[in-house]
Amino acid sequence: MTDVILDTDAFSRLADGRGGGAALAGRLAGLRTVLAFPTVAELHYGARLATWGDTRLRRLEQDIARHGVLRPTDAVLRRWGALRADAVRLGHPLGQEDHVNDLWIAACAVHHGVPLLTGNVRHFAGLPGLTVVPAG
Repeated sequence: MTDVILDTDAFSRLADGRGGGAALAGRLAGLRTVLAFPTVAELHYGARLATWGDTRLRRLEQDIARHGVLRPTDAVLRRWGALRADAVRLGHPLGQEDHVNDLWIAACAVHHGVPLLTGNVRHFAGLPGLTVVPAG
């Protein structure tokens, strides 16, 4: 069972201690946390783009391993399609092409019925079925 999904921003705060990362870690003590598959992809993209060395890449892998990873399933794929249609109809930011990874993260949260912890509350708020928790 999972207590909360961390988006990329929340994970980064925890991993590097920025933006209140230590306080956030305290709030999450004892909770089961997971990452959605696009978060892991975004983390690897950012690390490769920044040309991280082997040591930093190993640390990233260790940080990711501290959390479970939600992988895509047929049900998550269908949920994403339904949420995208809802977001487009509502004029919600997650209906826009440039937010496709965030929509995948939201679809994982909605499908699994788990709240999403994010520093970008305004970005996710108002998507049908998604419970958003501010990272702080």
